[in-house]
Amino acid sequence: MIQNLEENIRKTYVQAKNLGALTFTESIQEKIQEDRINFQLSYVPFIKKKENHNTSDQHIFIDPFDPPEPSLYIQNVGDEYFIVLNKFPIIPRHFLLVTKEFKKQTEGLLINDITVIWECLNSMKDRHLAFYNCGPQSGASQPHKHIQFISLKDNAVSTLYPDEIINIKNSVKNPWSHPKIPFIHYISPIVSSSPKDLSDMFSKLLLFTTKASQTFKMDEISYNFAMTKQWMFMVPRVMESWNNISVNTTGMVGMLLVKSEEELNLVKNTGVLEILRQLGIDKNKSPPDIYN
Repeated sequence: MIQNLEENIRKTYVQAKNLGALTFTESIQEKIQEDRINFQLSYVPFIKKKENHNTSDQHIFIDPFDPPEPSLYIQNVGDEYFIVLNKFPIIPRHFLLVTKEFKKQTEGLLINDITVIWECLNSMKDRHLAFYNCGPQSGASQPHKHIQFISLKDNAVSTLYPDEIINIKNSVKNPWSHPKIPFIHYISPIVSSSPKDLSDMFSKLLLFTTKASQTFKMDEISYNFAMTKQWMFMVPRVMESWNNISVNTTGMVGMLLVKSEEELNLVKNTGVLEILRQLGIDKNKSPPDIYN
């Protein structure tokens, strides 16, 4: 566990919010169901307004993590990482694990990253989702390597579809796939939190994801990775957005973000499963050995 992490996050969040260094935006959450799978749509119209008022000099990259903003900084984690708050959260106490040395977000996760992710998850009382957007089609918004963490406590959807599959499976031989999800994805239950077992589990997910991406001749591999204390999840990506709606890891596990009423209605009318199928690799176009 990371000493005093939860307490430091709560204290710094309140202080940053009071100082105006952090802007929390309330979202309207809606639960919808498709094929008996629950999904969450979060509608945040203010984000669209904020983006529209910030169009100048978008080609100039300013690293928000070098140095980290003092009022958002939480603490160091060893010699390689530090933790900061998200400056524009829609979920309270959304925090990020960032590499001290600049590394590209297009770089894959490393074994050491997985160990530290587990330590962060294990340091929080509330259930959290850790997620990483890797590659140009993953929905990443910042080029400096960072892993994000959000609380699942107040979600409109209490059970995500990876939760469903680990509750009905009893084998740990290979990563699993939810039978009703139409795109290739891999889920592994966490049965042991030893560094070696976590490493082996992640390596297997990455191997399968790489194989799937290579099968479809992707020039550069992009994937979304998510992790709770119960499971790991990985999905190869072929498109970053659908109808200009950017989708990252949270969307691929069933929590989509939209920024206008038009987008909200478009997602509902099209269907979440259909949208996610187009962003990933269609199972129906996959060779039979893609899970072996």
